Amino acid sequence: MKFYRIGEIPARSDDQVFKTSPTGPFIWFIVFSGIGIALLLLGIGGAKIYGLHQPPVFFIYAGAAFFGLFGWICLGQFRACMKPTNWLLRCNGSGVIIKYRSFQNWRFPAEDEQVVGFDYSEIAWARTVRERRTSLDLAGKRQSQVFDYLDFCLANADTAALEAHLQAEQKAEPPGRFKTITRDYPVEVLPGGMVQVRWNGIRPSPKKAIQYLSRHLRVAAADSTKVDLTPRSNPGPGEEDAKILKLARSGDRIGAVNLARRIYGSTLTEAVAFVEKLQSGD
Repeated sequence: MKFYRIGEIPARSDDQVFKTSPTGPFIWFIVFSGIGIALLLLGIGGAKIYGLHQPPVFFIYAGAAFFGLFGWICLGQFRACMKPTNWLLRCNGSGVIIKYRSFQNWRFPAEDEQVVGFDYSEIAWARTVRERRTSLDLAGKRQSQVFDYLDFCLANADTAALEAHLQAEQKAEPPGRFKTITRDYPVEVLPGGMVQVRWNGIRPSPKKAIQYLSRHLRVAAADSTKVDLTPRSNPGPGEEDAKILKLARSGDRIGAVNLARRIYGSTLTEAVAFVEKLQSGD
């Protein structure tokens, strides 16, 4: 196990690189921006929609601002996708290199250690995992989501060094006065020396990654799990906090805040602060 700064990565010409596809953010940017511009023009021109009664101009402008904001967020994701720091996993003939800093946090200091490398001799086996997750949406209805992961079981189960680096990453902040942070952590350490890499939105597919890795290490059978992240009437100690933290670390910050409010009856501000405290480990 070895840790690298972004400029120290031993990149090779035969690297197989897996990264977030820019297609989705670009399409959503076009969609949200198009709707926002259409609403803005409607508000300025005052035209009627197929003869229907037009709503107050305030609501039209509010809708334009709403969709424009989401378009701006998608544009930021697209820009991050086009950065050279947009990658999650690199594989070559020697081993694997995993970048545990989210590609959206490209503004963070480049001198931070944010990559971990393993020789194939350090990995006992690898496998794909598909997780079917049940949670609550903002309206309180149960929703199902599917998450794909790539698991690396280490030959040495001592992952203390990696866990320390992951905790440091969760407390890292970008320089400057106006800080933009994405609380998304694609790498997690599980009990038993397991390093789990979240694969949603990553291209090529995890199947392609396993096909490549099978040339160099043992591949275990694919696994499938079901996870229920809805509140329970009689939860065990820390069980509900673990659900909130899992949602937050997987990038569903809104879902984590919503779950915290439902479980503890807290205000929005209190729930946001509670989720941040869980993520920072304080």
